Amino acid sequence: MNYYLYVLLFFLSLSFGTTAQEDQLRFKHLSTDDGILTMDISTIFKGKNGLVYICSSKGINIFDGYQVKSILIKNDKSGIFGTILTQIVEDDEENIWMTTDSCLTKYDIKQNKFSYFLVGMTSIIKEIKSLKYYNGNIWLGGYYGLTRFNTKTNEITQFKHIENDSNSITPNGIMDMEFDQKGILWFTTWNYGISSYDTHKNKFKNYKHDPSDPKSIFNSVVFSLCPDNNGGVWACSYHSDTISRLDIKSGKFTHYKIPIGDIRILPGLTVFDVLTDKDGDVWMGSMHHGLMKFNPKTRTISKY
Repeated sequence: MNYYLYVLLFFLSLSFGTTAQEDQLRFKHLSTDDGILTMDISTIFKGKNGLVYICSSKGINIFDGYQVKSILIKNDKSGIFGTILTQIVEDDEENIWMTTDSCLTKYDIKQNKFSYFLVGMTSIIKEIKSLKYYNGNIWLGGYYGLTRFNTKTNEITQFKHIENDSNSITPNGIMDMEFDQKGILWFTTWNYGISSYDTHKNKFKNYKHDPSDPKSIFNSVVFSLCPDNNGGVWACSYHSDTISRLDIKSGKFTHYKIPIGDIRILPGLTVFDVLTDKDGDVWMGSMHHGLMKFNPKTRTISKY
């Protein structure tokens, strides 16, 4: 059993309000014996209808809590079109949108119908790392930066870096994206820290590491971020035992060194995903150390 799958399932339970007390944690293990296509899992998503969509190199598994259904990738337009499935998200009408190496696919689960967009537009869909839906738009972040696709008009907007313009998007590819409660899109870029895009004002703001400023982000290579409910954004850096929290109002970062305690933190700790729960605790999915919970108030860590 690949541990990443049950860590991801656990993350989903947190994002939908499960209490974060250790004695109430419940893990459910799924494997190929249960119908999972492969343990090569790329991403996982929980829809409004309670279904869990598990994306892999072979297609999608749909888990309703009891049974697993499969939709295979096909290199034709009779299902999921492409050879590699990268990301998945849901719109307001409970349609499922997904990216492959060939296109953006819409799956109407109620009618069991597929529609295809951005076919062959590799300058947009190549190596998509994050896919989000907000206010009628699909947001694609990846190797070639940021793209907005309007689901009603099919209008495509690509955001380009403008040299010497601090208000434009950074030049590097996007690793992770999340919207906060105010509709601000936060995203990480390789070697450029984190950035935000105000969808109302059409304005970017960038936060880079500054060696001379201890209140800047700890590292410019950021894998994952997560806005919290208290006006902040948490960010996890590459090969670092420190996580950072941005206070959006002040623009300053507070850094928290992950305490070793009884847990042996290997050199080069890499956190791939971060999530906050309703108690304000920070959950991290990491390489070599599995699932960890950090309490910012007590600065203590628990490992699972």
